Amino acid sequence: MTALEITRALKANRRAMLWISEDWREASFYDGEYGHKVCPKAARIARSDPAFSIIDTRGGETLAAI
Repeated sequence: MTALEITRALKANRRAMLWISEDWREASFYDGEYGHKVCPKAARIARSDPAFSIIDTRGGETLAAI
């Protein structure tokens, strides 16, 4: 997924979440049913959107659209 696809999916689905590891080497996108590995660089770009908030920090940052 690209950063734009991640951003659109997070904003479209309130159950969706993005997880980025602390060392920025892994990232996953959860669409509400399934988890998908995503490019860490794309996840970092999507993370910069001000509509997303950190909802958990265990083992990395978990973000969701608020």
